[in-house]
Amino acid sequence: MKSILLINHPTVKFSIRHIAKRDDIQLGNTYRYTMPISLVRVATILENDLGVKTEILDMKASYFAKEVNYRKVKFNQMTATLHRVGLDMDILLDHITKYDAVGLSNHFTFESGIVKEIIHFCRKHNPKIKVLVGGADVKARPNYYLECGADLAFLGDINPNAILEADWSKPKIIQSYRYPIEKLNKPDFNKLSDLKIYTDSHDGPVPQGVTTPVGFTYFTRGCPRECDFCESRRTKFEALPIDHALEMLTHYSNHGIKTINFSDDNFLLLKRPYIETLLTHMRRLKFAWEFPNGLEVGRFIRNGEVDRELISLLFSNYKDHLTGQHIGAYRAFIPVETFEKRANYKKLKPVNEQNAVIKEIITHNIPEINFGVVLPPNAKQSTFDAIHNGYKEIKKILNENKYTKSRFSIFHLIPIALHRSMKTLRSVDDFPEGWNFHFPIYNGTHLTAEELFINRIETIMKIDPAAHHSMMNGIYSYA
Repeated sequence: MKSILLINHPTVKFSIRHIAKRDDIQLGNTYRYTMPISLVRVATILENDLGVKTEILDMKASYFAKEVNYRKVKFNQMTATLHRVGLDMDILLDHITKYDAVGLSNHFTFESGIVKEIIHFCRKHNPKIKVLVGGADVKARPNYYLECGADLAFLGDINPNAILEADWSKPKIIQSYRYPIEKLNKPDFNKLSDLKIYTDSHDGPVPQGVTTPVGFTYFTRGCPRECDFCESRRTKFEALPIDHALEMLTHYSNHGIKTINFSDDNFLLLKRPYIETLLTHMRRLKFAWEFPNGLEVGRFIRNGEVDRELISLLFSNYKDHLTGQHIGAYRAFIPVETFEKRANYKKLKPVNEQNAVIKEIITHNIPEINFGVVLPPNAKQSTFDAIHNGYKEIKKILNENKYTKSRFSIFHLIPIALHRSMKTLRSVDDFPEGWNFHFPIYNGTHLTAEELFINRIETIMKIDPAAHHSMMNGIYSYA
């Protein structure tokens, strides 16, 4: 194998209309211009370790991306409309005959139907081409991708030896492998044709003063926590050696990336000296950053007291008086998780301690905070009442600070991790788009899917009318 085309596939725009409503509600932000950093890392590994020529074709983040309505699905009185956002499949015709293989990375179940479509297209127009797939969803259900036509399904990182040793006579699952984390710190950004187009994070447009492109990276891998709705649960935790971490930040800065999106599963499991050194270096290089995956709030409690020093390290920020550039933290996701049965998650602290942490965080005037609660399958009316009351208390805290904007989110459980055996209204193979945080693909213990959905929307409308209004255009706002 001498050449591989790595494809950043289109994404899904999912909107829904209830028979009693006049307008479609778009479920979730549509991420058009997020940097495909995993493909950049794969390209770097393939060229460094195997000497394989690689190219990245970004079908999603393109000025010529389209929105194509490809399916409608009815659920009682609700109708879901699905759009594919990205370049047309025909763009592949100019590429797949020039390469020995194509590679795709898919982390989200709801995008797996599009990946399947790409694999079928490649097979149809070049039957000899090899297909490699990896990513979180491939790890969870590799056989689906092999049945779609993939040759190799990687359960972990790309394994160069597995490619060298492959006989290609039949599809194969490549068992979990972790590429040495210290060798991942200098991705070849030259593989991306135009870094300037990557202006999106995963939580909406960045605030004024935050520069783009937005660079995604992680300093740790894995999380030993037990949260039953997370695919990273109880996985080995490891950290990039600090000297390699500092080199990586300098590497990003040298390529014009001054905004970092932390992709760590649990950043706060790092030791204090590491965090101090890392964030001091980031401020020295004038980075802005956000924590979209959530920070374990309980880690901000130390010896029974709020850890003000740690909070200051992570959240203090300022505007450069010469350039107006934002330096430091600009956004964080705070995973409240639940206001009921908090003892089910050992990492959660009592609500009063959680709120004390939030109160301290906003003293640093961080521009935006997103809060999130996950609805369990046994949710009932009292669950929504508890969310409403719990969020009201947090809103009172936020009202004490005029600088910090907020968004209050409620997520439906995705049938993944320990919930994969749940009975669903449609199978994951038939309707993968339904496997997202914004739509219940199952009936709950006490409420139907429709009742769960309507209760969620009505609760958001009461708590956060600005967020509810922004659902109409799919770019969730902060207010």
